[in-house]
Amino acid sequence: MKKESLVDLAAKEVILKIWKSTNWSESLLTKTKNAVCQKFKINSFRNIVLISQLAKLEKNGIIPEDSGLKDFFRKRKVRTISGIAPISVLTKPWTCRGNCVYCPTEILPLEKKTLFQKDVEKKYGVQKIPARFQKPGVQIMPKSYLSSEPAAMRALLADFDPFLQTRRRIEALKKTGHDSSKCEIIVIGGTFSDLPKRYQTYFLTRVFQALNSDNFSEKTSLVLAQKKNETAEHRAVGLTLETRPDTICKQEVRRFRKFGCTRVEIGVQTLDDEISKKTGRQQKKTDVIRATKLLRNAGFKISYHLMPNLPFSTPQKDLEVFREICEKPDFKPDLLKIYPTAVVPFSRLEKWFRDGKYQPYSDEILFDILEKMKIACPQWIRISRLIRDIPGTAIIAGNKKTNLRQILQKKMTKNKTNCHCIRCREIRSENFDSQKAKLEIEEYSAGDGKEFFLQFVSGKEKKLLALLRLRIFNKKAKILFRALRGTAIIRELHTFGRATKIGRKEKNVAQHFGFGKKLIIEAEKIVRNKKIKKLAVISGIGVKNFYRKLGFYDDGSYLVKKIS
Repeated sequence: MKKESLVDLAAKEVILKIWKSTNWSESLLTKTKNAVCQKFKINSFRNIVLISQLAKLEKNGIIPEDSGLKDFFRKRKVRTISGIAPISVLTKPWTCRGNCVYCPTEILPLEKKTLFQKDVEKKYGVQKIPARFQKPGVQIMPKSYLSSEPAAMRALLADFDPFLQTRRRIEALKKTGHDSSKCEIIVIGGTFSDLPKRYQTYFLTRVFQALNSDNFSEKTSLVLAQKKNETAEHRAVGLTLETRPDTICKQEVRRFRKFGCTRVEIGVQTLDDEISKKTGRQQKKTDVIRATKLLRNAGFKISYHLMPNLPFSTPQKDLEVFREICEKPDFKPDLLKIYPTAVVPFSRLEKWFRDGKYQPYSDEILFDILEKMKIACPQWIRISRLIRDIPGTAIIAGNKKTNLRQILQKKMTKNKTNCHCIRCREIRSENFDSQKAKLEIEEYSAGDGKEFFLQFVSGKEKKLLALLRLRIFNKKAKILFRALRGTAIIRELHTFGRATKIGRKEKNVAQHFGFGKKLIIEAEKIVRNKKIKKLAVISGIGVKNFYRKLGFYDDGSYLVKKIS
């Protein structure tokens, strides 16, 4: 009997033993796998084998589809715990208009390979690295990225091909038991707006084609690929583009909507113009204000990147910038990525550090700043990240702890302090009673209008089940798109909990319990009370049919509904 067949038989036996058990735990799974593998005289196997065999048992009716075993066997549950499957794709190495001292440009040295290149070869083999990225003197990474970062390493091995990156990520998610029917595409690689326009269109067209099919040779236009994605197996429920605030203009906003973009991440870093100038950032506070207003008035979700511990900054100044961003109507982003400054190779800051011109904060000072930021964060902001996904071994100076969020959480628990940001309140896999979900609405001023943050919460800790962001423009607002004139707009609708296949309802999972529809009804009430006749929504390509079923119709790149 072949080894593969023995593994399959062993996996099925493990599944059935676990299924018959009453108290599932990681220790029980490990003990069962070891005992069964010893019986079959084979080496232990990964959980992806269990997930593969479970699918066959479900198909044959031996195990029910809603058994919960797939979730139990699933690895890295956090990947899809917020309700969607994030897929990061990296654009090819390219230049950027900035010259930031902290930003790396990884180039293969003339005399030897980089440590990161050796790591890639050790893990994947030199034959898998594209030949053009094995030549000394070649820029092997987009500006600001290192090849040791997981997403960057995957992109390098795919020769930065958008189709291959997307398909491989989908397959990896499926193999590890994650649902990938609702995908959030996140395009990274530095300043998207500085890439050639034709390449931008090509890149996103290939991403949509990869979501629609595994046929690499299939060619079509961006418009047709987007149309097909509305009913595809893997739908783009959101598209995020990453750029600088000083690139945002009316023309760029229009282009982003053409691409189906729903969220824009802008590298703010700091609001201090003097620090930006000294560190080579070459952007101003007024650029951030202008970009934020343009994007918000077009309905985009807005994410800021912030960098505490920049050269010439202080802990006090970092906190002042954070509070200004959260409190002043010119800013108030929807999401934040906080990236404490780190000294990395291939950056000018590395030389500054070695010359004694820059010294990062101690861990104690940095943790204190981050704790104060989290305490001060409003409930309508999501702190998506606290560090860049750079391995600690690649960091020369600065925070090297890759589990910084967990360390900070322990510190806050000890200090009896709390963060009320969206990420910290998401329901995840916790139990809840859908009948006792409570609706809360918070109103705040932002730019040329009012924002209404609607949320369904559960329990005393206000665990977040679903949210909706509604924007109502004031008379000063300059509306770029005809479809948005005379309307209010839903900028975000999100139901949390583990990502669940479209149309399927699962016990203790917040998705598909109707929270989204209920929030839209509440938004319509607010709009009606304000005597506004239309409600628009900025929709991901793969969610358009959901809104059409609720009475919305296409108007340009938006969907609109008349409110009577």
